[in-house]
Parts: sequence; C-alpha cells; structure tokens
Amino acid sequence: MILILLAAMVMVVGGGLACAAARDPRLGAMGVAVVIAGSAFLAQPLPDPAALAIRLVAAAIVGELLWVAARGAPRARGVDPGWMVRAWLAAGAVAAGIGTAASWPGVAEASGPALAGAYGLLVVALPSFARLRWSEWRGAELLLPLVTAVLLWQAIGPPLSGMEQVMVAALVIAAGATVAGATSGAAGRDR
Repeated sequence: MILILLAAMVMVVGGGLACAAARDPRLGAMGVAVVIAGSAFLAQPLPDPAALAIRLVAAAIVGELLWVAARGAPRARGVDPGWMVRAWLAAGAVAAGIGTAASWPGVAEASGPALAGAYGLLVVALPSFARLRWSEWRGAELLLPLVTAVLLWQAIGPPLSGMEQVMVAALVIAAGATVAGATSGAAGRDR
C-alpha cells in the first residue's frame, strides 16, 4: 500500500512540475489532469472504487476542458527555465513533508506521502502567482493550490466519505471549467 502512495506522490509532484514548467498550455492541461488523478490515490485508506472512479473522471473532464481552452492559446517552444529550481525546491519540500509526517504525532504514518505531496505541490505552485497579467498565466497552474488544499485535507483530516469525494470532484470540475473559460477568454483578448 505504501508503494501506491509513494508512486501517487511522485505522480502528483511530477505532474505539477510539468504543469508549471510547460510553455505549451496543452502540456499544462495534461499535467494538471495527472495531478488531480494522482491526488485521488493519496488518501489513506484508499477510497472505495466508486469514489475513486468519480475523482478520476473529474480529472479527465478538467484535463479535457483545459485542453480545449488551450487550442487558441499561443504556444512557446521549450520549457520554463526555472523548472529545475522548482524541481529541487519540490524535492526539498517533499523531504520536509515526510519529516513532518514522521515527527507529528497526530498524523498517521501512511499520510506521509500525502503531506509530502502537498508540500511539494505547494512549492511548485507558488512561483506561478508572481505573474501579474491574465495573458501570462498558463491557466492550469491556477488549479494547483486547490489540489494542494485537498491533499492537506486528506493528509491531516479524517478520511473523506463517499459524499465528500463527490464534492471534491464537483469542486475540481467547477474550478477547472472556470479556469478554462477565463484563460480561453484571455487568450482571445490578446490576439
């Protein structure tokens, strides 16, 4: 079970890095879909299959919404030059998350990967908020703090019930639709 949690943590932080470092908005859309899907597996105990399926469908819907919104957005080649710095900072934050989980008496041992993933994703997402204009945002980055909050909730709080899983999926879909609409509108204004 711990191997599934560790693989999901790597998937979440790696997807966050892909989302934040990509200059092509479609790669950012795929990255955030991976983050949302991976965050569903970072719960202890693992959600029941129906709740897990709902969260995975939410990830696919958000990825598709952002992919469609990115069609008209301008693309740049390459990656953000600061991605390596973010990767090293995320690795340090993941280590800090594991250390925090190990030394925090109220956090279960299996919640360590969720807490570490939340720390790593937070470090990846924070530099994105230094941008000042909508046209400079690669919209998918706006969803990373939301997923970070869900990860912290899963790590520190009690296990999510089936209805709470549905609510998280609905919140993620609504936020993804909002971001897709806002970023596609901003891309249309900048042409």
